[in-house]
Amino acid sequence: MIADLVYQTFLWLDAPGSRYWTAAWICVAGLLLTSLYPYQPGVRGRQWNQPWLYLTTLGLALLAFRWPMMAAGAEFNPDESQLLAGALTTWQRHVVGSIDMGYCGPWAFLPLMLPALFGFPIDYLGGRCVAWLMTGASVALLWLTLRHVLSDRPARLVVLPVAVFFALTSFEDFVQYSGEQSPQLYFSAALWLLVTAFAPPSGSISRLRLLGGGFFLGVLPFSKLQAAPLGVLLGGLCLLALFLQPGRRRGQRLQDAAWLVGGVLLSAGLTLGVIAASGSWFHFYQSYLVTGLAYAGHRGFDNAQFLAWVWQFAQTSRGLAPFVGTACAAILIALPFCTRLAPGPRRLLLPGGLLALGGLFVVWAPGRTSSHYLLFLVVPLGFLLALLYGGLIFRPDQSRSSHFAWLLLFLGLTVAPQVYARHGFGAPEPLGTLRESREEAAGPLVRFLQPLIRPGDTLTIWGWACTYHVQTQLPQGTREGHTERQIVVGPAQEYFRARFLANLEQERPTFFLDAVGVTGFRFTDRNVFGHDRWSALQILVNTHYRQVGERENVRIYLRRDRIAEQAAELKILAPDEFP
Repeated sequence: MIADLVYQTFLWLDAPGSRYWTAAWICVAGLLLTSLYPYQPGVRGRQWNQPWLYLTTLGLALLAFRWPMMAAGAEFNPDESQLLAGALTTWQRHVVGSIDMGYCGPWAFLPLMLPALFGFPIDYLGGRCVAWLMTGASVALLWLTLRHVLSDRPARLVVLPVAVFFALTSFEDFVQYSGEQSPQLYFSAALWLLVTAFAPPSGSISRLRLLGGGFFLGVLPFSKLQAAPLGVLLGGLCLLALFLQPGRRRGQRLQDAAWLVGGVLLSAGLTLGVIAASGSWFHFYQSYLVTGLAYAGHRGFDNAQFLAWVWQFAQTSRGLAPFVGTACAAILIALPFCTRLAPGPRRLLLPGGLLALGGLFVVWAPGRTSSHYLLFLVVPLGFLLALLYGGLIFRPDQSRSSHFAWLLLFLGLTVAPQVYARHGFGAPEPLGTLRESREEAAGPLVRFLQPLIRPGDTLTIWGWACTYHVQTQLPQGTREGHTERQIVVGPAQEYFRARFLANLEQERPTFFLDAVGVTGFRFTDRNVFGHDRWSALQILVNTHYRQVGERENVRIYLRRDRIAEQAAELKILAPDEFP
């Protein structure tokens, strides 16, 4: 009943014109209102704006412009399908630790199982809803961190540039579930716990928060290896702060540090223990750690071109340039006045600056031009910006005119350009196609397979087309969702080929698809990349499978023991081959 009501509401909004735009801007206006006029205890007329209302308007604002992209039935990026395939395989086959996600670790795709806990499929809509929730949680945690440093009223205001950026963007790489939302959330959680573990001016330290912050730091490398340097930097800064904390004896400082390190070891040990228990330690080491480091070693651009690339992608990502450009300009303007900051923000200014540089470093580290990497910049850069202007706008010793001058400069530099730029982006491309997108998500290949699918069936794909796992809801029959590492010539190719062949022989998935074809992703030439160009794989497929059709330039194979069992369905689906 509720789901149908929500669906009908979005169908009503799904029309180019005033409905979509009016509803979206009302939601953003609600966020601005609850940020600019926050709840203040004891102040008449401010009792209505409780924190729960602020979080509600934040969630609605983050949904306002992006929901047409979220509801689109097609994949935006092959990485999105790969993560979803890993999550649905883990959920259906209970094989935690036995799935390879390429350059993403287990903590990147585990959150994608959240829809399944509530009876929903692990599909594109579910994944993008999880991305929306994780993005909202990251902004909320940044607000909670700043509230500890500045109090609630200034925290809501100075977190606005980050909140408005995420609210106004409808760029597909920032809407889809990618390998960046999870480490962004874990970093935000670690930052909140570690900053709030310190309670100046009393000097007391919450060891439970140090343990929790350490836990999320330990999770970071197992969500995406690329995020590890940011975690090391934050952990190192926290350890330094612990040992420099005045009024505490050496033994107390060592105990504090032990709680933080213990949190890191707890999450890392738990993750590695599960992987080892599944018998996959060596495979994890080889495919995630060794191959991940090798990936970063082969850079796709010259270092001198890096900042130009960041700016180029910021401009093409519809929303990032107005945030990054104005945030950097605002920071440069405010830095000469950093000695005037209030004590709380001034104490964190250097760590905030180092974290912003750390965010830039992890974007640079892989040496690849992937726009979703830029998400690593948003929270660290927003944190530094918030510290500077929170400390300048809300200094207790300044005049009223100075307060409003800094306030207007901040809003005019960081929020107004983003709102203005949103007009030039236009409506998301899928707007007006909600019903068709939901009803016609399955293509010819999926419609061919549906009559043949039985509970417990699995699917293996040669090539790069993880979308068929998502569309059919069939789990992976082998460790990987695509076979890039088996196809691309390199020093580890033989290892991945041998593993794939043994895995295929042992698991005997129900369906085998060869997705190499003219419309395939990356691998289009069958004469070079087709499965039958590898003789060992060709023999195995010919022995255990038979081709039953071809749809969307994908060759479809069914395991031979199922041919006789499903002869009736095959006569209908492929009458020329099964008369």
